Amino acid sequence: MQIQKTINDKTIAEQESRNVEDRSGLWTPSRFGRCFRFQYWTRSKEEPTNPPDISALKRFKLGNLIHNWVQSQMDCEKEVEVKLEDLIGYADLVDEEYVADIKSVSDWAYKYISRPDCDIKAEKYPNWLQVGCYAVILKRPKTKLFFVNTKDIHKTCEFELETLSLVDDINKELSTLRDYWSAQKLPPAQPRCYGGKECNYCAYMDKCFALEGDKDA
Repeated sequence: MQIQKTINDKTIAEQESRNVEDRSGLWTPSRFGRCFRFQYWTRSKEEPTNPPDISALKRFKLGNLIHNWVQSQMDCEKEVEVKLEDLIGYADLVDEEYVADIKSVSDWAYKYISRPDCDIKAEKYPNWLQVGCYAVILKRPKTKLFFVNTKDIHKTCEFELETLSLVDDINKELSTLRDYWSAQKLPPAQPRCYGGKECNYCAYMDKCFALEGDKDA
């Protein structure tokens, strides 16, 4: 068997297994900041019409390897379950003062976020909502994002925000999601991240476009 085919087949099988495990039927902080319709359909366990292709799966795999490597170097709690009645997630790194999330980024993205004038809260807003939610529930005063350049893992950058500065945004995110869920009302198609290009990366793109009747909706 060819090495590349073996890698592809195993990568696809691992993702399919992960998809089954990921269907908790609860809100997931790792999706905060994304389109509310996307989050609603994910919790509803809707079948994706646009699953990630093999290229994307390989990027995910590389990200997982980097994630595991960083965790292995840290002497703190890892993969801490964070759970409410309607929410579940896992915090990458937790100590007495902070909750941190590990993120792998492309070389281009790394150069952008490491600029002195980059507004990191606005640029990585969904990531802050995720780690901030964990910090609120775990009652930690600080949040951190640790970025690793996938092209050169020696290049890293770290950012910190006070948990209190994220509380209002987190409460608003959860309140909106809960309102739609309680009413069993499908949220509008509204991209909220990736510079307004979220639809291009959405697992429900075809389903949503068909429902809207217009690809520019």
